[in-house]
Amino acid sequence: MPKISLLKLRKNIVIITGGSGFGKTEIIEELKRQRRHTCPEFARDIIFSQSKINSDILPWKNLKLFQKEITERRLGFYRSVGEKSDFVFSDRGLPDQIAFARYHGKTPTPELIDLVNKCPYYKIVFITPPWKEIYVNDSIRKETFEESCIIHKYVLEVYLELGYSILDIPFGNSLERAEFILDNI
Repeated sequence: MPKISLLKLRKNIVIITGGSGFGKTEIIEELKRQRRHTCPEFARDIIFSQSKINSDILPWKNLKLFQKEITERRLGFYRSVGEKSDFVFSDRGLPDQIAFARYHGKTPTPELIDLVNKCPYYKIVFITPPWKEIYVNDSIRKETFEESCIIHKYVLEVYLELGYSILDIPFGNSLERAEFILDNI
């Protein structure tokens, strides 16, 4: 398997990531309200739209197709951001695809690893730590809190393996959490 390399060049896309249900989307929405350029979590949108049409592009029907669709959307977003743009805030990034593959017991493909190595992000990755008090299951988020904590562990491992600095976002309301990120970039 190809090795994930230490990245030296960073793009102006700031990743906000962690386990499912720990507040990433609320922070992205707050940054969007502040008229900052943001990128949503594609998985929720895909699951919502594909469920409506009974598609196979769902994690419980065809995980490979689902992950491929997310990767393509994340890559499209990545490519859309110019190098001279202001900071852009993204709910997850391409490295999350490696974490999710590992979570599902799959070996990330050499193509995915190559893509992740060629698409660096901002040097600090902001992590939403496990927060049971705000965690909620719904028709799209089917993982238990405990499963989300396992996903969180894989996400942290991948970003650290890639050489990113990790910064936990303190608990608080979405405005406080967004301000913490803005104060640390």
